[in-house]
Amino acid sequence: MCDGFIDVNFDEYIINPKIETDESNCEYWPCNNMYTRCNTFWNCENGADELNCQVIGSNDCAGDQFQCISPDTFSVMCLNASQAGDKKMDCLGGTDEPFFCRNNSTDRQQYIRRSTALSNWEIAWFCTRGILIFDHNVQRCLCPPSYYGERCQYQSQRVIDNTSRIHSHEQRTFIAARDCDIRYDLVLLYANRPKDESKTYAVIIHVLEILNYHSSWEFPIHFPFLPVYRISTLLKIPSEPSLAIELCPIECLNGECIQYISIKKWFCRCLPNWSGISCEKAGKCNCAPGSVCVGTHDKRSICVCSLDKFGPRCLLKHRVACQQQTLCNPNGTVFCVPVDVRMVSNQRSNENQPTPVKVSLLLTTVIFVLGLINGTLSMLTFQSKKLHEVGCGIYLLTSSIMSLITVTVLFLKYWILYTTQTGLITNRLFLWITCVSIDAIVQGFLTVVDWLHACVAIERAIMVTYSIHFNKTKSKQAVKWIILILFIFITISYIKDPIHSRLIDDLEEDRTWCIVSYSYVFQTINSAMNIIHVVIPFSMNIISASAIVIAVTRARSTAQGQKSFKDHFMDQINQYMHLFVSPIILIVLTIPRLIIALITDCMKSTRDPWLFLAGYFISFTPTLLTFLVFVLPSKTYRSEFVEIFKKLQFLKRVRIL
Repeated sequence: MCDGFIDVNFDEYIINPKIETDESNCEYWPCNNMYTRCNTFWNCENGADELNCQVIGSNDCAGDQFQCISPDTFSVMCLNASQAGDKKMDCLGGTDEPFFCRNNSTDRQQYIRRSTALSNWEIAWFCTRGILIFDHNVQRCLCPPSYYGERCQYQSQRVIDNTSRIHSHEQRTFIAARDCDIRYDLVLLYANRPKDESKTYAVIIHVLEILNYHSSWEFPIHFPFLPVYRISTLLKIPSEPSLAIELCPIECLNGECIQYISIKKWFCRCLPNWSGISCEKAGKCNCAPGSVCVGTHDKRSICVCSLDKFGPRCLLKHRVACQQQTLCNPNGTVFCVPVDVRMVSNQRSNENQPTPVKVSLLLTTVIFVLGLINGTLSMLTFQSKKLHEVGCGIYLLTSSIMSLITVTVLFLKYWILYTTQTGLITNRLFLWITCVSIDAIVQGFLTVVDWLHACVAIERAIMVTYSIHFNKTKSKQAVKWIILILFIFITISYIKDPIHSRLIDDLEEDRTWCIVSYSYVFQTINSAMNIIHVVIPFSMNIISASAIVIAVTRARSTAQGQKSFKDHFMDQINQYMHLFVSPIILIVLTIPRLIIALITDCMKSTRDPWLFLAGYFISFTPTLLTFLVFVLPSKTYRSEFVEIFKKLQFLKRVRIL
């Protein structure tokens, strides 16, 4: 009604224009209402009912503008709403003046042949909303999906009935990063017109992740008497796929029982070559090998193709193969986008950033501030020459410097990552330098800190074991060589990361990723090295603590014979318990980094990133604890820090005076 097309009393209106139709008295019916709003058809002369509507495809025009083709330049332009419906054709084909063109055309127009002229009224209204064609001078109509009949005069009843028959189907490929904001508008039609009112109909949606089944939804048709039933829904795809139910209320002969996500109802997901409500009907799937058959429609298999194939039966191969500059997984290669990069991959180019991105940047800033405080206080303490008489002071000074550098590089890494993923930095050389260097530096320095803490424990054990025979001069000389050897060893163990790092351009997400790709041989070596960098420093700490307790117990037992060795041993365990607790805490904080490094599968979704986020940032905690673990519990280090702090206060007062 009042849509610009006469659907009622059309033939009578041609003879007598005074006959009332569905287009009569339209001044009493507003053209812009809830039924005509954004239906892709101009019900108002100026198109007000189609302003600021979401359309499929790109539309860079403002909310008060229409997109059309310029008749002068033949390029896309934006037309102000005030120029629409003004009886002046500003767009190619008069798309801004549909009412004017329909109602003010010349009486005779030329179609197909120049020598034949047909009445405009006959042409315009013959096929209702269809397209008129001539087949050997016979008028025929091409109808849209929503209409049928010889002249498209009947509205289609639009979708699976209770016999599991598929009346019509649609298939869409969904990529979250690309398609999350897209609204899909699908038309599903009944196979028979009119439909069988005795049957129950529903719209069923199946989701497959590549070729693996994930989950299903069912939306019943509650009012089958309506010619058109509109379903508007937002699908939230669960992170985990639906699993088969063993105790199922329905019988599944050749399939598995699955519950719908949307309602408390079950269905039989049939095995290949089976169909029916209970999977009781045998059939044959005609899909190509490597594809999935999800049903049949009009005696044809409905196929879901793999990434490299397409077509109704998945028999055609894509010409574009998996190149090195895509996110494909080449055979024989394991590669992943780093976890911290994936955490920030959801960020957008505006201020409305997702929560994981905000939390990541907040935690990075907090770690940087705490690391700056810890590193500064530790360096002030261990720079004292008095503490360099033995190797422990040199180890801890180096550890303090490494911790400070680590948190600084981590802070820079995240802000560089933030600016590159939002498109603020696009220089290819800069991206490549940061890709091959910055992550290896962070991981390498973290490992250096762990080994230095283990060296401190070994040094203490040697001091207690040799007691008065401990040679401080040799200790200082050995420390320099040990630190140099550690740097060379750790550099060699991590040099594979810059070598195997590269940039790839992801066309689907419009991003540039930094990935590390290994062959399976290098992946095995990488896993072994990660285990070594965690297990050996931890073992060195525990063995050193045990050696200290045993050495002190023997000395006390010899000097104080009135108590048994066991009593002395328990006393020393209580006294040196912190030597056991500290490495245990450190390895617990390091284990998340080891687990993330050993996982060869990519984190495919950032929907639930909190476990990865917590594990990743917890692994940086040891770099923040040098002052708390080594300075505060030690009387020597604590008194040295107090003296240095007093000197700084004194110098500050002198400068003020």
